[in-house]
Formats: sequence, C-alpha cells, structure tokens
Amino acid sequence: MKWAGGKFRLTDEINNIFPKRKQCLIEPFVGAGAVFLNSNFERYILADINPDLINLFNIVKENVDVYIEACKTIFLPLMRMFLITTMTNVANLMLQLILLNDLCFFST
Repeated sequence: MKWAGGKFRLTDEINNIFPKRKQCLIEPFVGAGAVFLNSNFERYILADINPDLINLFNIVKENVDVYIEACKTIFLPLMRMFLITTMTNVANLMLQLILLNDLCFFST
C-alpha cells in the first residue's frame, strides 16, 4: 500500500540501526507498515493516529481471506472496466495514464 511519508526506501538503513536482539518493535507511525513488514522481531506493537488504518491491519490479521474477497468485489470490476476501455480513444488513454500514475507510483 502506498502511504504518504512511507519508509520503504529506508528499510535497509533502519534495519541496520536496530539492536541485534530483536524482541519487540514499537511502531508509533505504522502507516503502510514498511518498517514492521521488512523487519524480523519476535513481536510488534503498531500504532497510528488514523483509526481506519489500524482497523484495516486488524481485519487483515484476523481474517485475511474475507479481506481478499472484499477487495476482489471492488477491484476486479474496476480492472475489467479499465481493460474494456483501453485503447479506445485518446481521451481514455489520457485518463488511464493519470489513473495509473496515481494508483501505481509514489504520488501523494
């Protein structure tokens, strides 16, 4: 997941700073979770000011299959719509470029 202020590009540097004995990572600004997903601690305490984000992590943790199926109901129709309208005219190509740039790259 993209996140404004994401730390993915810094995970190697951050991991080098961590202690050798990795018992618990306390992540006060979890965001997309780049640090905890790319580290190896025995346990994690994750926090963020955004309650919806924390709820998302809890849903994924508790029942990832339900989350995946819910995502399919939203994203598969969008993907089908995108594929159907691909290459029909210049205006659609322009809109698709903007959409892909926003969804797929580090836009904020």
